[in-house]
Amino acid sequence: MNIPKMKIYPQATDKYNVSTSYILIEPKEGKSSIRTVIENWDKLEAEEKNNIAWIWSICNQKPNFQENAYNSDLGIGKGKEHNLNFTNVYWGGVGWLEPYIHGKTKPTNSTKNGIFVKVKTTPKVLGYEWREYDTNNEGKLISREVKYGETIQLHIYTEGLFGEDIEIQLFDDKNRAEDLPMHEKEDGKWKKEEERVELDKINKQKLPNSFPRILREVGAFISKNKPSFKTINSKLKDGINYQKCVTNIYIDPVWSFYANSENNKFKENSITLKASIFFSGKELECNKNSITLLGLNHEYSFLEPEGNKVIIIGNVETNYANFLPCGYSEIHGKYKKNEEEVDIQVFPLKNNPSPTQLVFPVVAGVDKMRKELTVELKDVRSNDCLHEGKLRHTGKVIDISKIESLLKPDNKTRKRQWRLGQSSEIFKGGEAQTKKEEDKSKLTQAITLIDGGKKLKMQSGFKILEDYYPFEYQPPTDDLFKLKLGYDYSWGNTVNPLIGLIGTIWPNSEGAAQKYPIGLNTCAFRTPLNIAVYPDTKWTLQIAYNYDGKEFNELREEYHETWKLKELEADERINQLKAQQQGTGSKRKRNRARIQQASQERNRARKNNSVRSQANNLMEKAHGTLDAEYNLICEFDRPYGALNFSSEFLKAKEFLNKIVSLKELIEKIVKGNNTETTRNSPTGNATITNRKAKLQELMNKRGGEKKSNWSFELIPPKVGLSVSWCAEAPVDLKDPVMGTLIEGAIDLNPLFGIEAKYDLYQLLYKIKHPAVLAVVAILDVLDDALGDNFDINLDLIINSQIFGSLKGNINTASGSSFTNRLMKDDDGSPCKFGGKVSIAIKGYLQANGSMRVFVFWKSKAYLEASVEVKTGIGLEFVTKADTHSIYVEPEVKFEGLLLEANVSLGFVADDAGTDKASELKEKDGIHYTADGKIVVLDPYTWKTGWKLPII
Repeated sequence: MNIPKMKIYPQATDKYNVSTSYILIEPKEGKSSIRTVIENWDKLEAEEKNNIAWIWSICNQKPNFQENAYNSDLGIGKGKEHNLNFTNVYWGGVGWLEPYIHGKTKPTNSTKNGIFVKVKTTPKVLGYEWREYDTNNEGKLISREVKYGETIQLHIYTEGLFGEDIEIQLFDDKNRAEDLPMHEKEDGKWKKEEERVELDKINKQKLPNSFPRILREVGAFISKNKPSFKTINSKLKDGINYQKCVTNIYIDPVWSFYANSENNKFKENSITLKASIFFSGKELECNKNSITLLGLNHEYSFLEPEGNKVIIIGNVETNYANFLPCGYSEIHGKYKKNEEEVDIQVFPLKNNPSPTQLVFPVVAGVDKMRKELTVELKDVRSNDCLHEGKLRHTGKVIDISKIESLLKPDNKTRKRQWRLGQSSEIFKGGEAQTKKEEDKSKLTQAITLIDGGKKLKMQSGFKILEDYYPFEYQPPTDDLFKLKLGYDYSWGNTVNPLIGLIGTIWPNSEGAAQKYPIGLNTCAFRTPLNIAVYPDTKWTLQIAYNYDGKEFNELREEYHETWKLKELEADERINQLKAQQQGTGSKRKRNRARIQQASQERNRARKNNSVRSQANNLMEKAHGTLDAEYNLICEFDRPYGALNFSSEFLKAKEFLNKIVSLKELIEKIVKGNNTETTRNSPTGNATITNRKAKLQELMNKRGGEKKSNWSFELIPPKVGLSVSWCAEAPVDLKDPVMGTLIEGAIDLNPLFGIEAKYDLYQLLYKIKHPAVLAVVAILDVLDDALGDNFDINLDLIINSQIFGSLKGNINTASGSSFTNRLMKDDDGSPCKFGGKVSIAIKGYLQANGSMRVFVFWKSKAYLEASVEVKTGIGLEFVTKADTHSIYVEPEVKFEGLLLEANVSLGFVADDAGTDKASELKEKDGIHYTADGKIVVLDPYTWKTGWKLPII
């Protein structure tokens, strides 16, 4: 019995991999075809030629075609050569092509006889429609207002996406394009943490668990409804087929809270619903149709019990590599963090189905906090490799030869531990150089080092950075690789370890990562994997300027040394118990219980320390108003080591001293009496001399040189900052990403400000109106008669300030809890910055003197009166977030128009012993006070609704 052998003739633009029997076709002018020939046609018998059949079909899963599954269009016995077209509604999917002799043999479904075919084109969304819910997906177009609680259908027409998963995000186009999150339900109730709540228990501040998008699969659907826009369709035997995604949408009543934050009246909260579609993390643009949501549905709805499920798993496989016999399904990287296992799925990646590089990121210390890692491949099928001999992948799936070639044994130790040599090829950081002992001495004299909670001497503490064994491993199998590694601050013995430590000032940078390359070899996948090791250094910067010491202490959390000692003691106790594990069964059982108890004590200590920083152990409490305080601390091999870089760095202190003198310098420059700004003024220039003469002439005409009516005062900055940052994988993601965890608080209130004052009383002299001149004359007479006992001021005061504050934490990889706060906390954003200008006109009159009352009683009288009109306007940027980004939303604040008046007058005995009005108020006598306030215009905040993205 002969077996037909097939030969493929690819076009120039096609990509044909003979070893894996896979061809990728790029269509031309909207058509795709493949030419195939039976290569051994002449060797076939006549009966065999007459019964040649072809499997030419789309594959939802691995090929498993039976004898009668041949393509009916090609029929049986229709020649040795064909030009086959790939139906366009299946573009994006994987097809299977295999010839066989019908009635004599069956399809082998093997790459030895068949070939995988895929058509690649640019993924597109051609448009979408909102239709009524129908079990046969034939619902009518919606032309009415849809009520909250109903179930409808969204039909999304696509090109080149058959079998692919797309993400759907809904938003309200009426209310500033606000995203509408998806909520899953259970038995008709919304999920809120571990609870199940009814609709009447939900409000804007207490929303149920949510997800930004839903995931759905694109397929081929028979449809009688023809869309109004151009689509991809094919007339097949069963009717007109369209490539599209049909998904049921639950019109969630919770969305009404996003339409109007003031109430939840469904008859008032209308939404203009639109959709955005994403593939591989990128939005696919199309014309967006909308429907209006208004009112509440009281009848049964198909999705009412379950809501909008986030993920519905499809049944079509689109990655041809998963069809090959030699491969694996998943790659997981595992390690322990605080005695709990962390499982990171390295492959497959959600937003990148065909990556060229895989990464397993971890954070590791140099000594006690080295990491034990496991790289695990699931469902490895290397025994079914398509190759033979040296090319066969069996026993060679995990390849660590690139690491081994750069490792050299450390002969100073008895254990099988390894140390990297000159490894500039594997480590992209640092240049080879000769270490000098004097460099080490000079640097270590400028720092304070802590190891295990104890301060060490300079040189003895330095060894912790050198005593490392960064790499231990067990020979890998095809599905498992175990290793233990640490961060190498010497970069393969090429730089001074302390220089390497300082180089981790930004621990999550690409330059700080040390990469260990692992080859992964199968017929299906040959994507290399890098284990990226980031340093566990945590940097803490604390600055206080013109800041209250007590408030500054509150900014930085105190570190409790007792908990640190408990953690170290628990570590030591665990090690002792493990060493005593030999002995009888009962003794081993008791030791296991003790080890478990010690581990629990250590976990409690670590949990208590997780929100604190060892950095505070190196600082003393602040008291009073702080002119300038500065601390920079680096923790490493956490929680065991720390370096204080602030105690002896004089340049930092000099810099802060310059900041302290800034206020005085600016005030001198504004007042014009700063010698530095006038020392080098040009002299002898004819033009300047003439200008001075003319200026002096004008001054003389005005009655001589007078003091300026303007006065300025710098409002000094008030800065309190306590910030720490380190590399850390986000706890709310199980993806292979590394982020920078930033914790702390920044308070700039203000960052700076300027107060300008103008003497309006002097302006009265320039107004020539008789009534004004009469008032000025009377005031001048009183001023001359009473002298120091009479005072009058009328000032225009303009105050401007820039301010800002930030409190909390953020992981740059995921947004973490910070982003969640921004999304849920509309009133108390943890991050605000902006500026404001206040304007006030303030009049003040004060008079006092001696007088006789009813002839018999000589007394002292005083009078104080003030009137103030004030208003202001500010611009505040409030940080918020949605599912797209973190952004700032500007708000304009009008502080209102306020009129305030205060009057104080009184009589006291003439022997009061003082003439000051403030002191006369405290004496026995007759006193009268009155004050009032009139709000002319109320304060108002205008929310612009603008979203200015920052991340």
